[in-house]
Amino acid sequence: MRPKDESKEQPKRVQTTVAHIQYGKKSYILSSDSVVACLQSVLGLLIINGLLQKQIVIFADGARSINSAILKMLPFLNFKIILDWYHLEKKFYEQMGMALKGAKIKNEFLKDKLLPCLWFGNVDGAIKELQNIDAKKVKDAGVIINLIGYLERVREYIPCYAMRKKLGLRNSSGIGEKCNDITVAKRQKHNGMSWSDSGSIAFGAVATATYNRQIKNWIYNHDIGLQLNKAA
Repeated sequence: MRPKDESKEQPKRVQTTVAHIQYGKKSYILSSDSVVACLQSVLGLLIINGLLQKQIVIFADGARSINSAILKMLPFLNFKIILDWYHLEKKFYEQMGMALKGAKIKNEFLKDKLLPCLWFGNVDGAIKELQNIDAKKVKDAGVIINLIGYLERVREYIPCYAMRKKLGLRNSSGIGEKCNDITVAKRQKHNGMSWSDSGSIAFGAVATATYNRQIKNWIYNHDIGLQLNKAA
């Protein structure tokens, strides 16, 4: 048994959960050090703004931890989870690059067969396409098996994206990604930077309070209001 080489260990990563809440033309950003804590704040915001009786649409990236926390903490709400199209498409481009032999084969398969199925919410069709890939084109069959399992797990969160687009409804959590840039990435993710857990979370809290126009209230009254009062 050999001791760990501490010099080769990956640096510790600080985790931040960011949520963007929008109702009509008003919005609010919440950030926390965990999914559970962030959802607690989301629930408080919904209560304060009288939105518990509304249908809540939640865009997520398909992570088990997020979906499990939502289902566990918000079962009494009228909500639905939609798997963000950007993350779904990105996942398959990355994974199929490892599964198939070459970029040309991957791009043709995704563009002509798999992504059209997913865009129209046809999960069974997408699974069938994965199962019927020519074995001669496959580099790692294990990746394909894992992707089939992934689709089975998230199938209830995959809508007909084409229909939503036709109706003028959102298909992506792009605004949420932008909020993450505002509260975390823009200031904290630069070469050579190092943040403690408390420092990173504190800076995120300042950034969200500033966005939500609550920074003066926090400084002078030691309070944070959760009213939706900022145009999206």
